[in-house]
Amino acid sequence: MSEIAKTGAGDVVFVSGAAGGVGSLAGQIAKCRGAAKVIGSAGSQAKIDYLVDELGFDAAFDYRDGPVLDHLRELAPEGITVFFDNVGGEQFDAAVEAAAPRARFALCGALATQIGDHEDRFPEPDLTAAAAKGIEVLPFSTYHTPEQIAAWTEHFSTWLSEDRFVFPHTIVEGGLSAAPQALVSLLKGNYKGNVSVRVAD
Repeated sequence: MSEIAKTGAGDVVFVSGAAGGVGSLAGQIAKCRGAAKVIGSAGSQAKIDYLVDELGFDAAFDYRDGPVLDHLRELAPEGITVFFDNVGGEQFDAAVEAAAPRARFALCGALATQIGDHEDRFPEPDLTAAAAKGIEVLPFSTYHTPEQIAAWTEHFSTWLSEDRFVFPHTIVEGGLSAAPQALVSLLKGNYKGNVSVRVAD
């Protein structure tokens, strides 16, 4: 949100996979950096309520409830200026259609192409439409340099102390034997926020 998408005051931000460990932080960071509107996609009404009521997103929608593009056009008629993508597939294509000219796309993940049976996966995105709008498509991997760690620690602690930030997480009990099922449940979208397995007291 900071170094790649350069989110700031006035931006209209869309976060796909917003209730997960990465998306739930990305949306809150956008709000703390002054975004005018933050929209998230999730897979259930409970997660939508969680994004809006607990994490401070301005709006959220269920990506299974009709075309994603219709939701984006309704919630961001002015066009999105920043897209933080954890999913790819239909949500990426919809974001391109709903984007304002010169929007910035930070590509963090592509779950739509990684999970499920092969025939159910979405194809890799067609970047032709993105190029026509002048969208900056910026895939990235996070390399945790000392400078990045120090900056995150400073901002995170400040935002927490100011009650501007929630650290969403789930702790799964049951020791190491619970880890395989916790991973399966994570991939199915059963959790909110970061997920940890408690292996010992």
